[in-house]
Amino acid sequence: MKKISLITGLLFMVSMANAQINRDRMQLNIPTNAQVTMHKIIPDWSGYMTDPGQPTLKVRERHYQLGNTQVLDLEVTSTKHAVGNFTTSTCNENRTLNGWQYVSLSPNNPQILKFETTNTCNNGWWWQIKDYRVLTQWTDWTQFDANGLKARMCYSFETNGQKVVYLQLESKHRATLECAIKTCQTDDIARNGWRKISIEANKPTSYKFFYNNSCDDGWWWEYRNRKRQPGLLENDMELIPVDE
Repeated sequence: MKKISLITGLLFMVSMANAQINRDRMQLNIPTNAQVTMHKIIPDWSGYMTDPGQPTLKVRERHYQLGNTQVLDLEVTSTKHAVGNFTTSTCNENRTLNGWQYVSLSPNNPQILKFETTNTCNNGWWWQIKDYRVLTQWTDWTQFDANGLKARMCYSFETNGQKVVYLQLESKHRATLECAIKTCQTDDIARNGWRKISIEANKPTSYKFFYNNSCDDGWWWEYRNRKRQPGLLENDMELIPVDE
């Protein structure tokens, strides 16, 4: 009887061990199968594409079906700080049907924009951009105003990541004035402070403002207390201005 009990006990232990091994296999198989399935659903990324007009920018895409919805992923990478609106489509006849997405980009930090569509047109893939600009590049100059002043602006970034605004002014005349700049329409023009400056004739000069605006939806500049000064004009001669 003791021998039979011993054999029965051994068989029971082997059975328990086999059951544990099978449970372990089941637990291991679940994530492995899910991973294989996921690889089958989501394809590899396409090659990178660039826009000759925007040499700092490159994109790539992948699109796949999830149920009745087609998903389009667009990866956007810039070598400079930049902002812009992007869209992508697999339908040449309507390239903006999936809407636009706004993105703010840091240098060499890819971002993935996800679009969803039930559109059945699949004859390739296209991407478009609008209002794209590199923040560290100067905007276009404004026109000279009645006082002979024009301006442009750009962003810069301190080593600690602090965002700053540069205002560059050019004057037809030597003058002193106070100037201010903002990048959010709803903010007060004094949000980044007023600068007292002295500017030489025909010599573009940049002035730095620490960024305190609550948004970026354009840019505005103002000046006050302008006083025209006698001094160097275009011909580098000391003259008393007589045309005002």
